[in-house]
Amino acid sequence: AAVYPSTTAIAGTNDPALYRSERWDPGSAPELTYAFTVPNGSYQVRLHFAENYSGAFGVGRRVFDVQVEGALAIDDLDIYAAAGARAALVRTVTATVSDGQLNITFLHGVENPLVNAIEVVSQVVVPDLQPPSAPAGLTATAASAGQVSLAWGAASDDVGVLGYEVERCAGAGCSAFTALRTVTGLALSDSAVSGASSYSYRVRARDASGKTGGYSGVATALTPAAPPFSLRVNAGGGAYVDSAGQAWVADTGFNTASAAVYPSTTAIAGTNDPALYRSERWDPGSAPELTYAFTVPNGSYQVRLHFAENYSGAFGVGRRVFDVQVEGALAIDDLDIYAAAGARAALVRTVTATVSDGQLNITFLHGVENPLVNAIEVVSF
Repeated sequence: AAVYPSTTAIAGTNDPALYRSERWDPGSAPELTYAFTVPNGSYQVRLHFAENYSGAFGVGRRVFDVQVEGALAIDDLDIYAAAGARAALVRTVTATVSDGQLNITFLHGVENPLVNAIEVVSQVVVPDLQPPSAPAGLTATAASAGQVSLAWGAASDDVGVLGYEVERCAGAGCSAFTALRTVTGLALSDSAVSGASSYSYRVRARDASGKTGGYSGVATALTPAAPPFSLRVNAGGGAYVDSAGQAWVADTGFNTASAAVYPSTTAIAGTNDPALYRSERWDPGSAPELTYAFTVPNGSYQVRLHFAENYSGAFGVGRRVFDVQVEGALAIDDLDIYAAAGARAALVRTVTATVSDGQLNITFLHGVENPLVNAIEVVSF
């Protein structure tokens, strides 16, 4: 079992406490099974899930099956793909019990299966004659450049509303709505938005028999422009203020490798800030490759990488050659600092990147000799 802090926010539910505790199965023998003694009859089994483990924040990182009464009830459940991170997801299945015991089994696939809460409710067959009504009072409020908050009134149904399907349309005057998420509550926070952009939303209800009702009215929000973001890192060195008055933080965000600092008397050509080029982080091994990871708001960035060849053993064309990836894509191919700038001279390479997962990744890949970097700038645009 696992219990997450009471401060953990859970979207899409009025009862977040239910989704902060879970039982998960670290092993595949035997599989996690719940067995409940119940009167024989028909039941609606509502299984509640939330993906709270950051290691599974990604499509395909946790996938598992659920059997109810020995039959496959949910195939390839991916909580994150269905609801996102730290958001309530409810799956409802029906079962008939004839032996006085209801069995629910969670089968391993990718990662480990889990469940946050289980409801077992006897079924009284009531004919579902009508679809749900349209939700009323939908509002969309831009809480920030990266978040729109939605709220709406409850729909009614002759049997009962099971959930709400939220659809989104990006751009001013848009008409092509696409599915965003299905939730059980009356609110949703959409964090997959960008600054200075228009987003329109509509909601409809779905009942237990699968009938969908009419759409709510359309609500539109205009997100404010994202505030400018900048991060400057002195690789291998300490905090520094450059000749333009810009602050550079001490080396941070790296996963591995070694740092080197050259004497303060080392002359660096082509720069007003030679101190930036006298410290470096270099990677003596190829597993794992040197990677910097920075937490940044989603958006577009200019990434300026600063280099200088200060090692006399690499004073020659072809003596140090390496690649740079930004956000998993090749950004600089076969970089040869000496060939481009000569010995002990500043070299700046600028690339652009778009971040959609809140983290900017920069990786330096071995070629000839060892890759290095002297300083990194990340500036939004």
